[in-house]
Amino acid sequence: MEKDVSEKIKVVPTYIQIKDENASLEFDLIAFRQRGEEARYLAVTFTGLDITKDPPVEQEAFMNVDEEGFKKIKAFFEQLEWGK
Repeated sequence: MEKDVSEKIKVVPTYIQIKDENASLEFDLIAFRQRGEEARYLAVTFTGLDITKDPPVEQEAFMNVDEEGFKKIKAFFEQLEWGK
């Protein structure tokens, strides 16, 4: 039986996690101060099972995206339309 969508997606103001039985995708907008300097970036993490291995092995990949990349990603998603 299909899980309820609310069980697959976790959202807080700067974080979203979307997952299924084998993988998850997380976006987290990070902001912090260190030595008086503020740092901001979008942390993107993908975790999934490599099913080509026996037994399957969990793998993780991540990338930190700067402000320019964040703006390009945001513009890309804003122009998408699901039905087209």
